[in-house]
Amino acid sequence: DQNAKIMPLQVFSDDADAYTSDIVAAVDYAADNGANIINLSRGTNQYDAILRTAIKRAINLGVLVVAASGNCALNDDPICNNLAPPGRMTYPALYNEVVAVGATTQGGARANFSSYGP
Repeated sequence: DQNAKIMPLQVFSDDADAYTSDIVAAVDYAADNGANIINLSRGTNQYDAILRTAIKRAINLGVLVVAASGNCALNDDPICNNLAPPGRMTYPALYNEVVAVGATTQGGARANFSSYGP
């Protein structure tokens, strides 16, 4: 659509730190200000009830929430160790309400590092 608009919201500091409160504030802001889709290109091995509540609120307002499945399929990063095999999906992509997306190769196959799951 040529009328598409991007609402860029920064939640990570310049030192690559992000807190749940920052992410929740961005999800709430986007949902309250007309976003149709929220993309969460981040992942963690920790369930976060506060973030899930914000995501559910956005969805209840009609927003589609999409999140990266993660880069843990090879289990070569310490944050991946406690994630469920075989695909080792990360949160928030693991929440049932969220559409999870992963990486592909140029040929369209799943990239070997890309987490996957139900």
